[in-house]
Amino acid sequence: MALASAGKYQTVCDCEVHPKWRPDQEYIADSMVTHVNPKTSELSLFRARGVRSENQYVDATGDEPGESIHWELICTCDEIGFTPTPVSTPTPDEVTPTPTLKYSIQTPTPTPRFRCEDYVEWDDDKILTPGAPHYEFKERVFYKGKVYEVRDFHGTEKNDVPGVSNHWSYLFDCAECVCVPSHFETWEVSENESKFGTGYTQGFAKNLSVHFDQTEFADGPGVKLEIALDNSNIRGDVFIENKKIPFEGVNLYVTFNGICYHNHVKSLNGNTSFTLDVISFPEICPTPSPDSAYVCGEGFPNAYTTDGKSGSHDPYHGLSAELFESGGKVYYSDLQITNLNEASVYTSVLYKNEISDSPFGILVLVGKFPTGKNYIVYESPDGSCWRANIQPNGKNIVMFRVL
Repeated sequence: MALASAGKYQTVCDCEVHPKWRPDQEYIADSMVTHVNPKTSELSLFRARGVRSENQYVDATGDEPGESIHWELICTCDEIGFTPTPVSTPTPDEVTPTPTLKYSIQTPTPTPRFRCEDYVEWDDDKILTPGAPHYEFKERVFYKGKVYEVRDFHGTEKNDVPGVSNHWSYLFDCAECVCVPSHFETWEVSENESKFGTGYTQGFAKNLSVHFDQTEFADGPGVKLEIALDNSNIRGDVFIENKKIPFEGVNLYVTFNGICYHNHVKSLNGNTSFTLDVISFPEICPTPSPDSAYVCGEGFPNAYTTDGKSGSHDPYHGLSAELFESGGKVYYSDLQITNLNEASVYTSVLYKNEISDSPFGILVLVGKFPTGKNYIVYESPDGSCWRANIQPNGKNIVMFRVL
């Protein structure tokens, strides 16, 4: 039992001025409550551990004074069985001074090169030494695609689940070439409106995939999310039945053309329109080995040499290109014109990895690519190879690296 005579708190347990502990309520660090100690059956005074100035709280569930390490026993009330009169939260003058020990956690800047494999996985069945915390202060773990760090000096307990408990600090998502945590649900778009067991997508490009974890959502009447991809005209709607976005938000991922997009979204003031940012793309992933059989431009009947200039250019077999780089090459299949509708001229703007505000190149096309061959390959003067899937009616295009 902590001793009040240590000088940190009052020498007499004045339980009457402190409220009774209430389950299902979060208490900020240094909060004082009275509660019948389940280990001694004595009415006692407890203090919530943590750093108040950093807005640290104990959990609303699972942290009972006398049982949890996140509450400090101060003393036993003078009168056993005495029921204190609940009062409002103490004024600042009555609050116990913040400990001088500093253990704030600086969140690192996320980078696509962080991997979950660099950390141990959180284990609720971890074997413990009697009296030891489940995980020690500053220990890091990965859990469901995210990395967390123990927030409190006294550690965590088994019921402190990362992402749920206040006693873990979220650091970053594991951004990998694979991109999406393995337990996430995947909806792969096949039509303008694609239906799934618990909802549908509408308006996205074909072969785009939407990823989310239904357990992160709260029960609700159903939620329609308007999703756009950063620096792209690709956008669409996702409707999920019987769900809503909770206060703490949810993680949304989209994968398209080998590029990974993510955002942790919160529905502030009812907003359900979100833009997802690029977090990973093939350029940072392992490149093919030197003995790869892939040859940039192999198998294409046409090649257009770019000069890095803007303005009108003479077409070659239905295609002309502006910008790109001087000495680059655009490889493509023969364009076809079988009716007047296919004779239209389409101008498409291309971006490189979607990380530039300015277009990397412009294509002017007359005709239509054969089914299954509606893509071009661009060979840069430095030897790198990029692919771009042609979008209908001149929509913007994103190039991604293949070699």
